[in-house]
Amino acid sequence: MNKLYLFTTLFIVFVLHSNYLNALDLYWVGGSGNFNDNTKWRVGSINGSVSSQAPISSDNCYFMGSALNTGTPITVNFTSNASCKSLYVDSLLNSTSIVTFASSNSSINFDVYGSFHLSENSRFNFLGILRFRSFLSGTEFIKLNGNELTLNYITFDGGLNTEWQLLDSFYVDDFQESPNNYSSQIPSGSIVIKNGSFNTNKQYVRADFIYSNNNSSTRSIIIDSSTIELFGRKNSGSLALNLDFNTSTSNFNVFSNVGSQIIFNQSANHKQGCDLGNGLSYNHIITNEFMNFYGNAQINRLVVNANSIFTDTDLSIDTIFMASGHEHYIHNTPYSTAVFEIDHFSTLSDCQKLVHLKGYDIYPGIIRKKNAGTLTFDRCIVELMTCDASGNRSYVVNNGLDRGENIGSWIFNNGVSKTMRFEESTNLDWHNPTNWKEWDGSNWVPSNGC
Repeated sequence: MNKLYLFTTLFIVFVLHSNYLNALDLYWVGGSGNFNDNTKWRVGSINGSVSSQAPISSDNCYFMGSALNTGTPITVNFTSNASCKSLYVDSLLNSTSIVTFASSNSSINFDVYGSFHLSENSRFNFLGILRFRSFLSGTEFIKLNGNELTLNYITFDGGLNTEWQLLDSFYVDDFQESPNNYSSQIPSGSIVIKNGSFNTNKQYVRADFIYSNNNSSTRSIIIDSSTIELFGRKNSGSLALNLDFNTSTSNFNVFSNVGSQIIFNQSANHKQGCDLGNGLSYNHIITNEFMNFYGNAQINRLVVNANSIFTDTDLSIDTIFMASGHEHYIHNTPYSTAVFEIDHFSTLSDCQKLVHLKGYDIYPGIIRKKNAGTLTFDRCIVELMTCDASGNRSYVVNNGLDRGENIGSWIFNNGVSKTMRFEESTNLDWHNPTNWKEWDGSNWVPSNGC
């Protein structure tokens, strides 16, 4: 046998075995201090011997109420990169002895190779990068107990068979807590899934951004029955949801969102953006601010509550709700053959305003009904739009307006005139349908619709 090969093999086995043998349970017993200060740790219990070194990736780190309930708040600082296996903060820690994890440097990494458990009476005000790096063939658990993780960003980067499972709500925010954070790289306040499985376990997730765009076939995202709320601003290439999952190239392992909803919010009235990947299926998406859509996906239910732009998007939507009083651009860039496919359309109730569906100049948007039959639009302005009438499909616009340059067999109906009477009410709102009655030929009856 090759002596060099034998030596290398034995050395690797020795190192791995040594790391296993030296795996420690470390208990913090000091007051405030540096996470990497070995004198703050005890081995095996709070009464154990002083640790000879700072925690490493195989060491479990414990912050127990029995050692820390002194009535004095404690701050654990990170001034350099740090690591541990699992981090556990005792739920018996009392409110006068809050433990705060803090750093003042956004480039510091805190690597966790196991599970992560915070207490109701702990805080994680970490300016750096929290990296979950387990390679366990099994499940690691994350429980925040109501904590908000304020930091640069979080990464999940482990093994193919590693799953991180949430046990309660997962709240991530950038350390500036600003609605204006954005970046052409990874914006602060991001959840980044690189390798392994991120399973929300039906829990609520709030973050500025979710990124998974590293083309890795070992990634999985499972958000079944969860509500995901994203606040990230679109600017300099940053998207609140940025996925490069592609069913054609199988560059991911699993994507599942049965019964979930993704909500896009932006409190400062900035634009947002989302890349939905290629070939993925979504259950329910809601947008509450100006949204730029990218990608090709199937969506069961899409609610658009503000202006929107759909650029080169091959979207197939069962039911779409669009807010009136807003412009919704559906357009293709040169050489794109993307089709905006919907089966049912509904205008969100507002009798004062219309939905404006619009293409872009010489690049009109293409609309096609998902299944054969008539696609009906109510209270819509249609401009620069092409409809696909193949396969016994037809398109009817009721109580709307043909703004021109539309292509295809659009049918515009202006509706039937009615005899109506305004009824005195407490709000005297002319535009409120409940303030009107219609003459049915013999009686005044409540108005039905706008």
